[in-house]
Amino acid sequence: MPHHKVARAAFAAIFLSKTRIWRRVIFSDEKKFNLDGPGGYQYYWHDVRADTELYSKRVSGGGSVIVWARMNAHGKTDIAILEGRQDSACYTHTLDNYLAPFIENLRENPGICNPIFQQDNASIHESRFTKAHIEAMGLRNSSGRLKAPI
Repeated sequence: MPHHKVARAAFAAIFLSKTRIWRRVIFSDEKKFNLDGPGGYQYYWHDVRADTELYSKRVSGGGSVIVWARMNAHGKTDIAILEGRQDSACYTHTLDNYLAPFIENLRENPGICNPIFQQDNASIHESRFTKAHIEAMGLRNSSGRLKAPI
């Protein structure tokens, strides 16, 4: 088993029963959907006796939509539909509109203090601007720790 799978299994075994900490963890992610089908080349089965056809990659783009959401043991946010190319400023705007209200409600829950914000290590998540913004929101940022979160 590759070392990262072993590390994840070990992490899961340690934290499986630690339900108190999971109440504090907030997971988020975004996904880009291409409106003209999946990215890359399109493949198909064909008769090997016939000429092959090649479906090329898009050249000028067919449009896309990016969605963002977060969830934890206490619920989820609405799905945010993000417009245009995302940078740190756009991302922190999304956090202000969709994550901040949830954090306010979460902090009203007895025993939930110091929430942990878990996200992947996308460049807009790892920028100094975003990290400072998350810290100003009073969150512990746990991004970039994909093999052993938290």
